[in-house]
Amino acid sequence: MTLEVVTDSDNRKRGRLVICLAGLVVTAAAGGAEAASDEFGLNARDLQIRSSPQLLRRADFKSRRAEIEDAARNGDPRANLLMAGAYANGIEVARSRDNALRFAAAAVTGGLSRGLGLQCSAWAASDLGPPDFTVARRLCAEGVAHGDTASLFSLGLMLLLGQGGPKDEARGLDLIREAAAGGHLYARYELARRAYSGDLVPKDPTWATSEMRALAEDDLPEAQSFLAVSYFQGANGLAVDVQRAMRLFRSAATNGVPEAQYNLGLVLESGVPGVAADRREAFDLFEKAADAGYPKALVKMARAYQLGGGDRPIDWGRSMALYKRAAEQGFGPGFTGVGLLYQNGQGVPQDYAKALEWHRRGLAAGDDAAARWVADNERRLAEAAARKVATAKAADLERRQRGAEIADLKGGQIPSRLLGATLSCEFDVLQFLPGSDLASREYGGWMVVSFSSPDLAHLRSSESLHPGTYRVQFVDGWLRLGYPATTRNALNMEVRWKSPPQVNARTLRFEAEYEMTLLGLPARKRLEGSCE
Repeated sequence: MTLEVVTDSDNRKRGRLVICLAGLVVTAAAGGAEAASDEFGLNARDLQIRSSPQLLRRADFKSRRAEIEDAARNGDPRANLLMAGAYANGIEVARSRDNALRFAAAAVTGGLSRGLGLQCSAWAASDLGPPDFTVARRLCAEGVAHGDTASLFSLGLMLLLGQGGPKDEARGLDLIREAAAGGHLYARYELARRAYSGDLVPKDPTWATSEMRALAEDDLPEAQSFLAVSYFQGANGLAVDVQRAMRLFRSAATNGVPEAQYNLGLVLESGVPGVAADRREAFDLFEKAADAGYPKALVKMARAYQLGGGDRPIDWGRSMALYKRAAEQGFGPGFTGVGLLYQNGQGVPQDYAKALEWHRRGLAAGDDAAARWVADNERRLAEAAARKVATAKAADLERRQRGAEIADLKGGQIPSRLLGATLSCEFDVLQFLPGSDLASREYGGWMVVSFSSPDLAHLRSSESLHPGTYRVQFVDGWLRLGYPATTRNALNMEVRWKSPPQVNARTLRFEAEYEMTLLGLPARKRLEGSCE
């Protein structure tokens, strides 16, 4: 199985993720000195280095929410910071940038400048709404002026990535180092992560692993998730230790790290030596990671709803929505998944052109598997285009042949295609030559009728119509019939309809009386039938 590992190629994405999380750090005005815990179980160091989710766990926010919310309304600055963190992260309350900003501003008013760092990160967090990095930079700069480590870190990342203003990697790294020196956990994590590959900092895997261990022990779930992968795969200088990896995975997953939830799900989906498979729990974890917007989990669950896997019922609408959420983040398999739904006609009309468009976007976004589907849909569309051309050519040829046959009939000749043909209509049913306009009230043009019975009125015992194919023409309401082209005898038979035959769409129905003249003798006859 392939677990999610933080690599150099993830730097930009990781930087954006960490700014959303690490910016939600609340710290005390004191510069990191230890102090007795306050009524919410937090001390000065906690407020200096930890993220909002960690602080909320330490304050037992789940069971004490009403108490903390009441304290915030009464102006307690730390309670306001906790409420701001809860709304920013959606912990026990619905996520809301407006509420996060409101409570953070109240904390600043109450004397905690750390609320500026939280406001900064709330504006930078794209999962709280459209980000405004210009405003975020301004607020972070104010926090930096007050020595806020969260503001130092968040502004450093924005400078590294060029968000909200010019890129300045040197200045950005300086700010992150300053935040790390103040104990900020995410700043330390960022430097350790980069030290594995030497990205903008000196390469030092040994120090990086040591730092990751210290961060994991200090309850940083992202560090726990990173170490879990390292222990599981025996990477970054660590020996394989599946049981330790599982403990770290579970801790990080419980604390809301989507990568850990996804990776733990992968392990449980199939099981490994020493770890029993549990597909139900695995897909519950995938679902949680997908709810958090983790692209690989979004695609995993999209496929489950597409195919009915993981005890999930088939739900193509939900599958489409999940694929599109992954695609919105630029994740190649998300584009490819949308393409497959269009290609298969699952929940949407089958459309190879749309499928090809999405597959090409998936390939451009780095999903090499999309190449197969690009080629497949290009072939399908080329074949469809060729069939369309061939059909048009055949139709054109058929129109020209029909025109020639009608001309032959008008000239008194039966087209060679019809000579010897077996027609299915009875004697009292007309079969129109292809191309005749059945909807016309003029009933013009030549037609062919087959007589399979000689039972047309015997006006004279020596005269009768024999089975065969005859030429028939409607002219001004008269039906004129002649002997087959194989016979030299001339039979001048005229039928005068009492009322015209009834025509419905492509079906000619007869139910009429007519007068006819055969060899100069008059007769009346009732004719019924139909022919399509």
